Parts: sequence; structure tokens; C-alpha cells
Amino acid sequence: MKTCSICRGGLRPYAERKRENKSYLYYECERCGSLLIDPNVINAMDEGNTLMEYSDEYWNMELEAARSRCFGPCLARLAEVIYYAKIPIDNFVDIGGGTGWLLDALSLYLPEHLSHFYSVEKYPPEERYRTQNSNYRIGSYAQLNLNFQAGICVEVVEHLTPYMLVEMFQDIAAVSSDGAIYLINTGMPEYVKNQDANYLDPFVRGHIVSYSLEGMKWLLEPLGFTVHPIRGKTWAFCIEFHSQWTNEDITSRIWTALPCNLKLLEDQKMGSVLQILGRESVNAYLL
Repeated sequence: MKTCSICRGGLRPYAERKRENKSYLYYECERCGSLLIDPNVINAMDEGNTLMEYSDEYWNMELEAARSRCFGPCLARLAEVIYYAKIPIDNFVDIGGGTGWLLDALSLYLPEHLSHFYSVEKYPPEERYRTQNSNYRIGSYAQLNLNFQAGICVEVVEHLTPYMLVEMFQDIAAVSSDGAIYLINTGMPEYVKNQDANYLDPFVRGHIVSYSLEGMKWLLEPLGFTVHPIRGKTWAFCIEFHSQWTNEDITSRIWTALPCNLKLLEDQKMGSVLQILGRESVNAYLL
């Protein structure tokens, strides 16, 4: 009998993905509600086998999507999580930053504060596809000699097996200040079922898991993270390290955001556009 790779709950068939002569089954966990590819595939990936080839088709799609994210949604998510932070932010990290182009976007919108922002990627694309910003770092978080108080992780975790995800956030926990908060942007089961039925895609997008909030609690609470839902969003949530603030609607934090953090979203040339973007991107989904 197959069991969930996240919480060991029972599984029921959810969907099948076919392409040419290949087929993969996805399952829904009866305990945590996550959607995941066949656990045998997950085990094979943890042993070093790759699920898909990173072909020209993939990079053509991914590079276009990466630029669109970095100069659009990533800026909104960055601004949003800065509103949620309950501690002063000195260093902010883009987790699994890929090309690092978010730093290029920030060099346009927040040039005065660019030194506070980092992008970290363990498996970077070719150099010609990467930012030249010096705060783009390749490798492990332990090598950075920095502590972080906030960050974002956009369209990353759905590519990772539960083992890989835990390994990554163990590294992040080691460089997180108490109270550090991170926004995770990923399609959760409700989003997949109701808004994007093709989100789980092993062939081109490489999406193998849609993690539920319960699934994330199973994996991340033992590492010291509290999982916070974001009201109105089925594609984003926050995790807070050694949090003193539990069982609250974190969207209410936008009205008591720390002034020192809000200053990070202001620029002498660009004004307060990112302050407005962060606040309004929260309010737009409060149904």
C-alpha cells in the first residue's frame, strides 16, 4: 500500500499525466490533503534520479516566466511579507532565486536599499541567464555568513520532494533570526483543484507536489517554523521561525507594520510605489 511521503497517511488516486510513452500518477493524501506524484517517483528522485530533462523547451518557458515573476508578482510578495514582519529586517532573501533577476528589478525600484536584499540559488542556470548583482549567491545558506529576518520563496517548493524541502528549510532555519518570516508562493491543493488543473505537470513545469498547509506543518513545525495561512490566498502562505505570534490572522499585521521595515519599501526616486503595492496586494484578496 502506498503512503504519503509527507505524513505517511493513506493515498487515493487523484490524476494521471501522460505524454508520448510516459505516464505518471498523482495521489491525494487522506490525512494531510496534499497532492503528490507516485511516492516511488519521489523515492527515486531522493536517490538522485531526475524526473525530467531541462531541455530548450523548458528553458524557453522558464526564462520568460522568471522575468515575468521577478518584475511582477515577486515584487508584490516581497512588499507583502515586509508588512507581515514583526521584527526589524536587516537582510531579506529570495530563496531559490533562480536567475536572481529579482535583484535587477529591485535595482530599479529600491536602489537605495538594494544592499539589504539577497538571492540564493543552489542549482543556478548558466551564467548568461543570471543577474550580475553581487548579492546573488550560489551554494548553501551556511556559506553566506548572514542572518535573515524575512524572505520569499516563489514557485520553488512544488519542484521539491518532502526530503529536499526539509533539507532546504533546515539550512534556512540555521540562518534565521527568531521571528524571521518567509512567504511561500506555491499552488496549494485548493488552488490546483479550483483554479489550475494543469498545475501538477511532471513533463515541462516539473511540478511534483502541491503541499497543503497541514502537510507543511508536518514537515516544518519540527524545524521551529509556525505555518500561517494568508486569508484569501490559496497559492501563498507564510512560515515564521520561533514565532511568538500564533493563531492570528497575519493580514491584520499590515496596519501595525514596523516603520523601519516600511522604509525599505520607499525610495527617493521611485517613491512609495512598493509600499502601496504590498498593502493593496493584501487587501485585494480579503474577501
